[in-house]
Amino acid sequence: MSEHLQSNVYGHNVNIVQEYRPLNMMFFVTRGKVINDETGRAGNFFGEELVEWVLDKSFPEILPLSTCTAKVVSNDAEFLVLTAEVLKSLASDNFVSHFSKIASPLDLFTFVRLTRLKKVEIFREMDNQVLEAISERLYTVTYPFANTHIIPEKEQLKMMFFVVRGEVTIKSDSTIEGPKTCQMGGFYGEELAYWVTTWVSHSSFPAKLPLPTGSALSGPRGTVEILALSADDLKSVLSKFRSNFTRESTLLTYSQSEPLTRDPLTILKNVERLKTMDEKVLKEICEHLRPRKYEDEDIIQLNKPMEMMFFIVKGVIEVTNEYWKHYRNEAERSNHSGDNLIEYWARSKYTDFSAELPLSLFNFRAIGEVEVLVLMANDLAKVQPRRSATIIDCSIIQVS
Repeated sequence: MSEHLQSNVYGHNVNIVQEYRPLNMMFFVTRGKVINDETGRAGNFFGEELVEWVLDKSFPEILPLSTCTAKVVSNDAEFLVLTAEVLKSLASDNFVSHFSKIASPLDLFTFVRLTRLKKVEIFREMDNQVLEAISERLYTVTYPFANTHIIPEKEQLKMMFFVVRGEVTIKSDSTIEGPKTCQMGGFYGEELAYWVTTWVSHSSFPAKLPLPTGSALSGPRGTVEILALSADDLKSVLSKFRSNFTRESTLLTYSQSEPLTRDPLTILKNVERLKTMDEKVLKEICEHLRPRKYEDEDIIQLNKPMEMMFFIVKGVIEVTNEYWKHYRNEAERSNHSGDNLIEYWARSKYTDFSAELPLSLFNFRAIGEVEVLVLMANDLAKVQPRRSATIIDCSIIQVS
């Protein structure tokens, strides 16, 4: 191994390896200072995940993902690097018997898959027991021809997947943006994981799976290999571990024994701006809340006037802008969207502000079937006289 070590130098503030990115080398710091960006601790060796990976003969194409980000904090730093390719060749050829003596706490087949699963944010929060069970359900699929549909846009999302080899093209008929690519280490279909996790704490899953946000096709350059996780397998595993998904868990889903409140007044008081508002005003707002259902469609669009706000009663919502993506469900404390409409209403002195509505900073899309309580801007405007009177009354009391 020592004969294959290569010297390298990196400058200040450079990330040498990044968390949840494919790990293609292990390295030793010979000069300078490098820290684990998450813990802030300095270290002189990074990339030990490769020692585990190299023992697995099943998937030589699949690199594990780094479990940390290593950053240079000195002016520069010097390293001795051993690449994954070299390590694999040593373990496969002359020294296979030596590597086979190394004991691993996890089945290596599972280890590589766990590093993949943890690239999806929601999986990072799950118990290892649950993740290991999910990893056992991952299966390999190869697409030898270019432009073959992996996931069609208009059909139910029956799986999510990780790209192992090649390049996947993501297209959508509903956006004006051009196609995107998903390369090795990337994943697609994460909304399925959020949808299943949200519904696992209910008595049953909805009959229909959500639709994908776009089509996934094998790229134009030939063979694509993926690690797939089917919706049925994901539902089966999470149903088996249903007791893990309670309000106390980090996934913030409620168990059946602890149903969510449907009291409109309590729902409104979850909005920070409305917490201290006069209860008479809140009760009048409650009268304007209307139930509505959405299915795989935009509820509020990015950069469009905020004609309403809504509160999630059941289901999961995808929240996105140009740079950011998040998922909300009914169990989160912040299960409402469109708060800037409330802010605008609170500052307005007019009963008709429909022509001056603020623009939405995010796009809100229903993942599968979603039930919400809607508060329209024109209904909120009708409460303006009562709100103004309340503010005036409070001011008089304070002056007195």
